[in-house]
Amino acid sequence: MEGAKIQKKFEETVTPHGKIKDISEEASARESRSGSEQGSKRNFGNLEVKMECPARHNFSSEMENLLNNHMHLELHLSHSSQAMWAFYGRDSMAAVGMSRLAEWKAFASAKKAKQIASYIIYRGGCVDFKTIPKPDKLRWNNMLDALEDLVKHNKKAYTSLINLNETCGEDAHLADFIEDILMDETIAWNKFLSDCLANTNSFGPSENWLPSFEFDRWLTRIVASKFTPPHVKSLSTKNLENKIPNKLFNVDGDILSIIKNL
Repeated sequence: MEGAKIQKKFEETVTPHGKIKDISEEASARESRSGSEQGSKRNFGNLEVKMECPARHNFSSEMENLLNNHMHLELHLSHSSQAMWAFYGRDSMAAVGMSRLAEWKAFASAKKAKQIASYIIYRGGCVDFKTIPKPDKLRWNNMLDALEDLVKHNKKAYTSLINLNETCGEDAHLADFIEDILMDETIAWNKFLSDCLANTNSFGPSENWLPSFEFDRWLTRIVASKFTPPHVKSLSTKNLENKIPNKLFNVDGDILSIIKNL
């Protein structure tokens, strides 16, 4: 009887062509099938996760989504300010003050987005990154037009924060974060940009080059006293400016050797 069972088992492992089946392959196939059936219940190998993050408490999914949306808005505004920085930093524009102001605003919006992402993680939520839309504008008619756009973007961010604050309800910690960190900085930016907008008009019509030039010089001094851009070695001209000689030509009038020694 035992011999008949062994003979039957041997016949099952033999293919019609007389070859022995690879039992290990069948076992792995069965395991993969069972794994695919239970894939929705598994995470990280054989560890099945059935609970939310322990740090999550009184943090609704609605507020998590609203914070993610506002973070995405701040990244979009930072992207738009970077477009303004690139436009006024071109050699055909050479508006140092406007370029540095836009760079400062882009840096501030990106920093605020990172603060929001850190807060979501701190409360046990999940950060949702989306595609950043293209900036609405890539060119501006004059500095007045550019500053009006910056003010409009800042007010858009503040309106979003007001909606966040009204929705947070009984989440006191989130309300403090919105009011003390996000709103205070946004209001300060609104006052500063409005002052810049008023000074644009006081210098004269923005269509004339001389008032725009004088305003840009004033703006350069203001921004330089408040903001130091992050040092990027490959793009910074600070070291290059320190090495530029007082006299462009050497004694022999050879400018090429001077450039090589920079």
